[in-house]
Amino acid sequence: MVCSKGSHGRKINLPVSHGVYPDDRPVLTASDNSDRNIPYFGVCGGRCDGEIITLQAENGGTVSGKKCRPSPGLWQNTQKDARAAMPLLTTDSFVVCRGGGRIAFESSGQAD
Repeated sequence: MVCSKGSHGRKINLPVSHGVYPDDRPVLTASDNSDRNIPYFGVCGGRCDGEIITLQAENGGTVSGKKCRPSPGLWQNTQKDARAAMPLLTTDSFVVCRGGGRIAFESSGQAD
């Protein structure tokens, strides 16, 4: 996943399963919008108030600035499913961070 204001892509975390396994894979729901699920995205180009960090950029150089600590709102473009208590996330789901970024998936993350 990526944040439009962050310098680095990341993977979403699912520390506890919701108990729903379509195709034998755990699902993510609209409730997965905390810092336990969404890691930081490197250096923020938006309105984050994180500490100043320096990281190796994805292109090999370095990048410095405020740490991109997401403060997400509610997931949009979710899908209702009778098997889950909360709407499910899809590859079209996104959340807007209070720092001004749009956090979205680049792929399903489900390797075959």
